Amino acid sequence: MHRTDASGNVGGLFSAGDPANGVLPTQLDEDWHNAVQENIAQLIEAIGMTLVKGDHDQLRVAVAAMISNAELTPAQILAKLHLVDGSGSLLDADFLRGLSPDQVVSGARVLAALGFTPVQQGGGIGQGTNKVKIGWDGFRLKATVDSTDQGNIVFDNHITAAAILAKLLTVDGAGSTIDADFLRGLSPDQVVSLARVLAALGYTPLNKAGDTMTGLLTLSGAPTASLHAATKAYVDGLVTASALLAKLLTVDGSGSLTDADMLDGYHGSSYDRIVSMSIGQDGHIIYASGKKEIWGRVTVNSDSYSYVTYPFTFDTVPSVTFPAIGDAGNNDGAENTSLGSSTTTGFSVFQAPNMGALSLPYQVVGK
Repeated sequence: MHRTDASGNVGGLFSAGDPANGVLPTQLDEDWHNAVQENIAQLIEAIGMTLVKGDHDQLRVAVAAMISNAELTPAQILAKLHLVDGSGSLLDADFLRGLSPDQVVSGARVLAALGFTPVQQGGGIGQGTNKVKIGWDGFRLKATVDSTDQGNIVFDNHITAAAILAKLLTVDGAGSTIDADFLRGLSPDQVVSLARVLAALGYTPLNKAGDTMTGLLTLSGAPTASLHAATKAYVDGLVTASALLAKLLTVDGSGSLTDADMLDGYHGSSYDRIVSMSIGQDGHIIYASGKKEIWGRVTVNSDSYSYVTYPFTFDTVPSVTFPAIGDAGNNDGAENTSLGSSTTTGFSVFQAPNMGALSLPYQVVGK
């Protein structure tokens, strides 16, 4: 006899396979079928029976006859069992369903069978071997040791604040050592008097509704919320030049009243920066754009020329004007003064005869 080893068997067992996933069932081969047939047929023939087709009871009859003919005594049956008893045997008397005695009565199996975790009675430090009985009287859990009643067992819900207060109120009152209306003989007003509070604090507190401080207030650090007080160091840090500049830059820009690029409504590009100047009766200004201005006074005698040399050279011949008499060369009636010559380095002015000496202011503009 053998377990099937045909194609598709699973550990010697037949399998229906899994057609949906392409797994075929176990093949029904002739070796296994012949082995089953012969084992059954030979057992029936072993007691002298003839195989009969259609008789489905021959195997049972044959086995019953074998058992009846054996007529074994209990001792013989035991002896037979001992022949196959042992480790690895399915009839190993040292195991119960594959479990050793220690496994059968393990703590986990005992607890599972009990359905609760038992408490060991006695054996603790300072404990005797007395029998402790715990039971329910319908209202409270009670305890008895041997035959002595120990009363009720108290739980957390029996010692609530309300329960304790109810007990205390039964003994509270004047003259009692636990009079709840007094603290060490003092009434509430005496306990929290202003003098006692100030003495306990060690300082005079500020009234948050408004008060006057007589000393300095030291803060723990910079404010972190809009209504926090600020330290001097924090405020000083806000009004440094760099801090103020940073604040201004947040509102600086076109259309802003603090636009740093504008002066009196004009952009910086509308102004010409002065790079050099000399201020006085005779002076000059040189601008970044290259424009140059010169001013001063020149004295001209009758029927003669006077010459003025510039403190620097113009790139092109500049414009020379005499504000007191209009543009030089345009005589104004009685005035007979005219520009003689004009170059990049200076100019000359002529005074007509019989006019007397004249001191003229002049202005030169050019690049």
